[in-house]
Amino acid sequence: MEKFLKFARGRYVDEHAAKVNSRFEKLKLGDEHKKLVETILTSNKNDACDIQKAMILIVARYRNNLFHGEKSLSHFMSYMDVFPFACEFLIECIKAND
Repeated sequence: MEKFLKFARGRYVDEHAAKVNSRFEKLKLGDEHKKLVETILTSNKNDACDIQKAMILIVARYRNNLFHGEKSLSHFMSYMDVFPFACEFLIECIKAND
């Protein structure tokens, strides 16, 4: 799980300010989930269940934003680097619960 958390932090956290960046806002997380994901990404909180939930919420937003969001080619291309992460993460979740 640490590998996926590191990826998400690298993508969504401004390491100099230790706060989420504009890319995080583009996930369009609902208020109910936004705080949890932001807390996991910007803190050293290491509750495995909360980390997994935050990663699942991020991956779910990829899916939602891709299929229900903007449809331009540049929008699709912006997901090229996250799909390998998302697929590998989901495979790990399935293996862990097998």
